[in-house]
Amino acid sequence: MRAAPAARAWKWCDRRGVVTPDGSPVEAYAALPAEPDLSVVLQHVRGRKKILDLGAGAGRIADPLAGAGYDVLAVDESAEMLGHISRATPLQSRIEDFRSEERFDAVLLLSHLVNTAFDAHRQALLGTAASHVVADGIVVLQRLDPGRDFRPGRSMLGSVEVCLLDVDDSQWPVVSATTRYSVSGQSWDQPWQMTVLDDEATTRALQDHNLHALRMDGAWVVATPASDAR
Repeated sequence: MRAAPAARAWKWCDRRGVVTPDGSPVEAYAALPAEPDLSVVLQHVRGRKKILDLGAGAGRIADPLAGAGYDVLAVDESAEMLGHISRATPLQSRIEDFRSEERFDAVLLLSHLVNTAFDAHRQALLGTAASHVVADGIVVLQRLDPGRDFRPGRSMLGSVEVCLLDVDDSQWPVVSATTRYSVSGQSWDQPWQMTVLDDEATTRALQDHNLHALRMDGAWVVATPASDAR
């Protein structure tokens, strides 16, 4: 889960390794497994070729897609995250600053980035996605499941233990919590605040960028430029 970016524009490092400007511990993110998210993405991008992965992180999805034969451009602001990518083409940039004349058959905006608590930031992220998709392409969003019950708990994602702590949903749809990642005897706490987007709010956000939702299924949304909505 990528948190909304902090105001600072620098990275910092403690004895456990690099933590990116949005608070993401690089070592933990690099250890997260591609599944089950990869299978969902593959289902949606089947038959397409050029893919733009915005906020690609350590290449959890971008690298397997490239390995499967897709032409993948992986964009992330963290050089340390991108340093883990071995198959996709890495490019260092903040999503909101990314500009390219190239257009893509599918644009990915995963890891709940669309749930940023800052409306202006959400607009910027969706604007980048919408402006880089071909007319008959798709934008694949991963949001916080609007039906999710946010409670403290623990789960294992591959070798990474993930604990949800200090949950506060008293200002719903804004939720605050801390995610603790533990791997190889090390732990990182990543505080975050996000806005849960139900189908109506998601539809409005997409419409602001001339995108039409083809499918909204829990955490997953697939949209296309509105002029090509079917």
